[in-house]
Amino acid sequence: MSGLTLEQPENRAPSPRTPVHTAVVACRLRCWCGAIEGTLTNPASANPVVCYCEYCQGYAHLLGRPQRVLDERGGSQLLQTRQSNVSFTSSLETLVCLRLTARGMLRWYARCCGTPIGNTPANPQLSFISMAPACLDTGGVPLAELFGPVTAWCSTCDAKGRPKPKAAGRTRMMRWLFDTTLNARLNGDYKRTPFFHPDTGAPVVKLRIVRPTELVGVMAAVRQSATLIAEPAQGH
Repeated sequence: MSGLTLEQPENRAPSPRTPVHTAVVACRLRCWCGAIEGTLTNPASANPVVCYCEYCQGYAHLLGRPQRVLDERGGSQLLQTRQSNVSFTSSLETLVCLRLTARGMLRWYARCCGTPIGNTPANPQLSFISMAPACLDTGGVPLAELFGPVTAWCSTCDAKGRPKPKAAGRTRMMRWLFDTTLNARLNGDYKRTPFFHPDTGAPVVKLRIVRPTELVGVMAAVRQSATLIAEPAQGH
């Protein structure tokens, strides 16, 4: 579990009987080529969801590695957490902030190797991020064991194949988002973010909006694509 930091009260190793997700206090963040590095703390507080929307699928196609990012039905597993839980320890020279549409989510990724980092609202006061597991070094620990089970399946109408997966957990997800963003707003935690300048609220890197002609081509590829077969997971 080289990518994980375990809690060790009184300098003693956690018991083998202790579930991994309760002992882990930090998870290493790293793009596929290693140019961007950082840390995700408090992983047990994350809210795992799966989104099948065509924009998340289009984003994976835009990055050029849909088989590595999407599951066989076109779903993106995302780990919703507070932005204050994310920190970078490397240069952000290759970090990109992208929008598929003028009013869409801000999608952050590593330009150097196409690794998705996560998606945030454009308003920094809504201080959560949907982290992409592709950028996390879990040390070989399954995501469900580290972050808990998936709690919501969204936009299943856009999933590949039939029958469509069953949508579930939307109310619970919205409640998590409301509680998380409200608490961060009340206690000022929303100001602790590596993605936005605290004084202006602007993204820390220049925002790029995908050209409409480029987006048309990407979405056409999504709609025409056959069921995707996920590549085997590759460790960092």
